[in-house]
Amino acid sequence: MRGKINLYSIIGIIYNVLAIILCLILSIVKRNLWINFSFGLYICTLLVNIVLLTRLKHTFFNLPFLFYTLMFLFHLSQIYFAFIGFEDYYCIFTRMEFDVCKKAFTFAFMCIHFSLITYYAIYRHKRIVSNTNSFRISKIDRSLLQGLFIIFFILKVIFRSYWFYVSQVFGYNELLSVMTSIPSLLVMIADVFSILYLKYCCSPKKRKWVLGLIVSLELLFMLSGSRITGITYLLILFLVMPVGNVSKRKVPLKKKILIIIIGVMLGIFLPTISANRLYESRSIFSLNYLTQSNIIDSVIKEFGMSILNTTVIIDNQNNIEFMHGLSYYGSLVSVLPNLGDVFDALNEQFYYTNRLRDFFYYAYGGSNIAEAYINFGIFGVFIFIPAGILLAKLDSVIESFFSHKIIVQLFYVALLYESILWIRGYFFLMIRLPIWTVIIYIVIKSIFSRKKLILKT
Repeated sequence: MRGKINLYSIIGIIYNVLAIILCLILSIVKRNLWINFSFGLYICTLLVNIVLLTRLKHTFFNLPFLFYTLMFLFHLSQIYFAFIGFEDYYCIFTRMEFDVCKKAFTFAFMCIHFSLITYYAIYRHKRIVSNTNSFRISKIDRSLLQGLFIIFFILKVIFRSYWFYVSQVFGYNELLSVMTSIPSLLVMIADVFSILYLKYCCSPKKRKWVLGLIVSLELLFMLSGSRITGITYLLILFLVMPVGNVSKRKVPLKKKILIIIIGVMLGIFLPTISANRLYESRSIFSLNYLTQSNIIDSVIKEFGMSILNTTVIIDNQNNIEFMHGLSYYGSLVSVLPNLGDVFDALNEQFYYTNRLRDFFYYAYGGSNIAEAYINFGIFGVFIFIPAGILLAKLDSVIESFFSHKIIVQLFYVALLYESILWIRGYFFLMIRLPIWTVIIYIVIKSIFSRKKLILKT
């Protein structure tokens, strides 16, 4: 039964509305005032929301916390560089004019906190029913999950072994060219099936070994230079994987400390992988990138340049062709197989970063905030109201994950996967994975059930 709006949600709504108003007021002040006061506002707002989400969810690691901190890290963290006067090739304030940066940061701040305000407004905690009584998996589903996991996991290992070889022999740019859409889609489908396989087909002892293998392979492949899907997959594993019949609200202190240590180690480890991208030496153990500056600078340089796309669009908005919603309503086409390359022209348009090449020679991947701006300009901030609704829905689903049918679980795991990737990606990809995962499962289950029925008769 859904309860009334929580006190922490009310505080979150009020605080973030005031923070947005203050952010808009600061957008008209001069450089030094903007930098100093914005840095204080951003850090204070980050800390307040982390505390509120922790109190609201009764756990320090949860989906809204994950979504919010990733959005902040990718789009707002370089306010720190402005505050300390840091100048570097990977500092947005070094690359772009200050007034453009100020507009981009203001827009990003509004987008992120619009989604969070919406989440606070509609989220209601559900009383969690005992997992053991809410859902029981059928023998057919269990057999299918086991078989599909094995098949797709083997495909994933084959694809990634080849991709790793390409990255080490020919470099990161060549890796991007061989990671085509269909193999990449199959790898993500393998990830989705693996989560349900771990949930329903593994004993606790067996699960530890399988998880160890999965995590080891993910970390190994990250050394190729491709990290975002691996990081996303590992985060989702932690979000939805059961810990016996114990609620995640009762995670022991030792495990919390271990998670924090792992997070810090990943923060140190991930920037070193950029050696594969940025330096002539392709040694997977190169520490050049990390040793050039301290840990905080390295992490922010590594993840904080997503705001670049937004600044490029704002700086050249009189000359860039806006998409007027094509990223969103046109995404349904991505579900259809691209037979005969009939959708090539349309698919190219979905990659809005292609439109920026005439104005900036290099774009730092996708960004849901930049995508909103290139579609609707300043009104793109309203895209993050439905984004907040989606966040609340996914968070609610995670709380009662065991009570849903297998098809529904597959759909929501795939949607969760793509929703996190959307922070640094493109909206049209969010539609394809959930639908095709479900289609594959339904088709194979229908064939399997029919053969079983024929054998019985």
